[in-house]
Amino acid sequence: MNPGRLSWFRWACGVSAGIMVFFTFGIARPLFQAFPRETAGAITAVFFPYYFGAILLGFLVAAALVLPTREKNTRRLVAFVLVILALAAISSIAFGIGPAIQRLPLPEARETFRTLHAISMALNLLAMTIAIGAPLVVTGPARKASVS
Repeated sequence: MNPGRLSWFRWACGVSAGIMVFFTFGIARPLFQAFPRETAGAITAVFFPYYFGAILLGFLVAAALVLPTREKNTRRLVAFVLVILALAAISSIAFGIGPAIQRLPLPEARETFRTLHAISMALNLLAMTIAIGAPLVVTGPARKASVS
């Protein structure tokens, strides 16, 4: 893979990972510690369209950069499949699970909320792991320097 494309791929994955880590641990967690659940939930819901939009854009750019070509490159293909999996995970939250959660009549549907939220968090963690790991898949393991 050409070094320029690899750099941009790392950048796209890094931006997505950074946004996900910052929002998940730097914004959402402190909000839920500082405010009542309903208030913190309402505040984080305001950010979701921007959060998911930015992540989806990052993963779309990443996918375009490792799009399989005629050149046989297994690492590139695996990275592409992983990024598509992350896109599917984030899309299912943004366009399926998230809107379904917003429509739930709370507090009556608390158990349904917990189930959907747990699935959403697992998919978010999967995408975060891919954003961090996919650049490593493309480049492969670090090579030991030879001692002469």
